[in-house]
Amino acid sequence: MAEDITQDIFVKIWDKREHLTEIEKFGSYLFRMAQNYAINAFRKTAVETAALSHLQSEPEYNSTDNYLSEKETSALLHKAISRLSTQQKLVYTLSREEGLKYEEIARRLNVSPSTVKNHMLAALHALRESFAATPGSLHIFYVVIFFSYFF
Repeated sequence: MAEDITQDIFVKIWDKREHLTEIEKFGSYLFRMAQNYAINAFRKTAVETAALSHLQSEPEYNSTDNYLSEKETSALLHKAISRLSTQQKLVYTLSREEGLKYEEIARRLNVSPSTVKNHMLAALHALRESFAATPGSLHIFYVVIFFSYFF
């Protein structure tokens, strides 16, 4: 997590490098930025932990219901993935289904890690929109994305 935060901060500083001359106390600015990124990362982890805890405490339903729901969700996800651009689909598959990190994907595709991150963000946005268009399935999208990232 610390490495990811450090990389995100570096990328943000690099993107805003033209405006760095306006900052009077760069050390304080950098410290505050790192602090905010760390707090946001801990918040995200807390939300994910709470979601996982909530899902684990859900009562078991009929196995047929589970099977049909899982099959329907899987079909929705595969349909949404098929609509992604070729590059987005490739990055999503390598990240979420093969478990590669952005740096590994970048090396494999011969692109920068920020390009991989941009493709992943665009893919997740497109998937979220696709699930939002299907009534009652947006919460399923978040669960699928959460579990595909960690498991």
